[in-house]
Amino acid sequence: MFDLSNKVDAAAKLAACAAAFAAAAVAAFFFVCLALFVWTQQQYGTAPASLVLAALLAIVAMTAAGLGWIARRRAEEHHQRALRDNAQWWADPAVIAAALEVYRAIGSKRMSTILVGAFVVGTLLSRPNGRQPDAGL
Repeated sequence: MFDLSNKVDAAAKLAACAAAFAAAAVAAFFFVCLALFVWTQQQYGTAPASLVLAALLAIVAMTAAGLGWIARRRAEEHHQRALRDNAQWWADPAVIAAALEVYRAIGSKRMSTILVGAFVVGTLLSRPNGRQPDAGL
């Protein structure tokens, strides 16, 4: 059977492990940068060591930005594909046949009343949440 407490417990453990991994990875990256800086400083001086570290961090930043751009582009493509796939639901012959059956069962006079009611409800639901400011006050 569905046991919510075990799933929540597993999710909490996974989140804790992911946080510990992220912290350890940041600390490891920091110490690698520190060791690189110290070694370069001893070999070539402070200014070249700073420039090497700045170049390393710039490469990491550009890589992260590129990966983020790729991920965002893929998400947009996935979203567009999902919209394109869902846009054709009304052209399905089964949907058209079902709509005609509903129309025949309800009748044209009742259908117009239902459509007007659906329009009003849709308009009310599409309004932003919260109270609208009064124009005259």
